[in-house]
Amino acid sequence: MLSCCVGECLQGLLRFHPNFFLNELKMQLGEWTGTNVSEPTIWRALRQSGFTLKKVSATCFWGLLITHIHLIAYLGSTGVE
Repeated sequence: MLSCCVGECLQGLLRFHPNFFLNELKMQLGEWTGTNVSEPTIWRALRQSGFTLKKVSATCFWGLLITHIHLIAYLGSTGVE
């Protein structure tokens, strides 16, 4: 179960980033709140709030994965963490 603070952060996060995946929500919540919330806990909170599962095609998945890999490589080459 999420604390009120973390739950409010999650709702705010989704207002600005409605297309985030669970792992992205987990990472951002950790940065904002300093807590380690599991993906299943985030999913339960979202489902209880009326959110539905985001379906991603295989083509879209691989495109996103390649984009993330390129972003990580770019950030690593610039020294940004």
